[in-house]
Amino acid sequence: MSYQLVDGLYQVPLVAFGKHLQKRGWNIGEHSAFGGNSGGHAKNSYHNYDEAIDITWKNNQYGDFDPSGKIGWADWTDQLGKRLKGAGPEVLHRSNDPNHSEHVHLAAKNGMLTLTPGQMQDFGLMKSQHSRKK
Repeated sequence: MSYQLVDGLYQVPLVAFGKHLQKRGWNIGEHSAFGGNSGGHAKNSYHNYDEAIDITWKNNQYGDFDPSGKIGWADWTDQLGKRLKGAGPEVLHRSNDPNHSEHVHLAAKNGMLTLTPGQMQDFGLMKSQHSRKK
């Protein structure tokens, strides 16, 4: 995945990040790169401009739990939303928006997320100095 370091934060393409999460077992939707927008969003929703994805864990491999088998899927999804705090102009999840009780809504202005070095490490995106795209 290509990303840029700008003012100490990493600019990461939303679609590439969504594909990365899919490889880790997450379900991604409500974007043209992930099956399309089913509608029903607010008039000016980032979804309508292909600048948002919805993320949930409901994963057949693990059933109703996280990979450890200890955390329910809804709690695991909510924890993801907390881990993504500040990554985009909208990071909505159960803990901060009652309309997002079963998924994380992640918006990215112009299709780019802004991740901290800690978030990059948390999501397994840090690479060696030589492989970073400048």
